[in-house]
Amino acid sequence: MTTTRRLQGAAALNAMFARAQAQSRAAFLPYFPIGYPTHAESLAAIAALAAAGADGFEIGIPFSDPIADGPTIQAATQIALENGTTVRDCLDAVRALREQGIDQPMLLMGYANPLLAYGTDRFVRDACAAGADGSCPTCRQKKPTTSPKAAREKGWRWYSCWRPPATTPA
Repeated sequence: MTTTRRLQGAAALNAMFARAQAQSRAAFLPYFPIGYPTHAESLAAIAALAAAGADGFEIGIPFSDPIADGPTIQAATQIALENGTTVRDCLDAVRALREQGIDQPMLLMGYANPLLAYGTDRFVRDACAAGADGSCPTCRQKKPTTSPKAAREKGWRWYSCWRPPATTPA
């Protein structure tokens, strides 16, 4: 079943947060890595979370060196990588979830390295075409990156995460 969503990108995310705020609660956006424990089971888990009322999703793109994550996510993404999960597979997963009628906002969560290797503008274009609403790339920069041109053109959300500047010991 294919659905046409009324809101996409930043508008979908803004509406999701506004609904949660109007209900005096935090929005619930569970993280789930594509490819763990298998590709099909990750899609089934996300579909079950959608049916249970999740407000949106952080769709995990596995990476070989997830130093910013704890042991649970590290183990899950290692299994996803061993299963051969790629950035393209994650984009295809978003498309498949949309085709199942799941319309909650989806942010693609991952490290900057695979996205840079894929090409940021190409990633944004392909992610938008798949039905993703934004991305949260984790990177180790001293200042935030700017949104790729394609993200700005499409009104798509590119949340830049960066490490704070180092401080000297007190």
